[in-house]
Amino acid sequence: MSIFKVVHRKNRDDCVMLSQRINYILNPLATKKELIYGQYISTHYPYEEMIYAKTCFPPSPTSPRDSLEGKAFYEYLISLAPEDGYPINQFFQCMACINQYFSNYGGNHYQVVHSLHINTDHLHAHFIANNTDFLTGKRFRSTRSSFCTMIRYINKILTDFGFSGIPQYHWEKYESYSI
Repeated sequence: MSIFKVVHRKNRDDCVMLSQRINYILNPLATKKELIYGQYISTHYPYEEMIYAKTCFPPSPTSPRDSLEGKAFYEYLISLAPEDGYPINQFFQCMACINQYFSNYGGNHYQVVHSLHINTDHLHAHFIANNTDFLTGKRFRSTRSSFCTMIRYINKILTDFGFSGIPQYHWEKYESYSI
């Protein structure tokens, strides 16, 4: 069984945490340059580009929390089941499809960077998604409903690529962990 998790941060968000998480997922001890992919964003300067997108769209008077102090990004983790083996190229292609899904969620244009971590005995991918549409400034807000929609699509993509799916009970539990 594959695993999909939403990473929740103890410190609600701030841009320092965004920088730290991007540095973590792009760590050369965990991944290789060719295993990093970005949609609507460069893989060389993802932090700077995400911050720039946020500063181009100041918070609205009705939602002052939609600023650099609000939720700056979302982080997701997808881990393959041990029985799926270690097919790096196939998993990378699968994760690129999922990256495109996150990037275009709800018809929007969110900057998303992901990397495959190959430094452990289980193949997994980390995704960092900007919560600000870089074209319109619209903010993404995660709900239980959007999470279930995401997980259904991710499950379909995983099984289309021949990987084990995410068990149904994970969908109801809203699987997450804190850092």
